Formats: sequence, structure tokens, C-alpha cells
Amino acid sequence: MLKESANSLRRMKKSSTIELMVADMNDAVEEVHGALRSLQPAATDQSNGEEMKLFMSTTGTVHLLEVLPLIPVSSLLTDISARIEEIVDAVEDLAELAGFAADDGEKPKEMKPANDS
Repeated sequence: MLKESANSLRRMKKSSTIELMVADMNDAVEEVHGALRSLQPAATDQSNGEEMKLFMSTTGTVHLLEVLPLIPVSSLLTDISARIEEIVDAVEDLAELAGFAADDGEKPKEMKPANDS
């Protein structure tokens, strides 16, 4: 998405696909959050005198220590996606203010490096 926003600025044309990319990103974040929410506390196991909390998922039992590393990753994913969305919104605002033309869907020409000889 950042590359598409940069291409939009470089070509001075509004991106025709950026909104779909943002929607896909938001859907992916929601899927991760939904997966984490599906882990529900199960009954405690007191059969051997130790209290051990387990978490239930749709696939079976998952120990808390297996899930713990996913929480900061999920938080980072949410923060990164929010920042990317802010950048995309800023580029779209700039494109609107600058009067960028609509993207006609053709691929941009590759820029060739200048010969310094």
C-alpha cells in the first residue's frame, strides 16, 4: 500500500486500487482479532492439586504460554495498519487538493537511470 501511494504521488494520478488494499488490510486485522477472541478460558484443571488455566479454541486446547506471544504481534499489526491508513488518507487528500487525474489502469513506465558519462 505504501508503494502504491508512492507511485500515485510520483505519477500524479489517483490510485484506483488503494481503497481495495486498505479494505483487505482491515479485514486481515479483524481476522487476527477474531482468532484471538475465539480463545476462551476453559475450566481449570484441579485434578492434580495444581490450578492450570487452559484456553479453548475451535481446534482444541491451547496453553496460555503458546498464545502470549501473539498478543503484542496483534497490537503491533493494529498500530501499523492504523498508521498506514493515515498515510493513505493523507496521500488521497493531497491528490484531491493537487487535482491529480484518475488512474487509467495502465502500468507506469520504468524510470531508467541517467548515464553520468
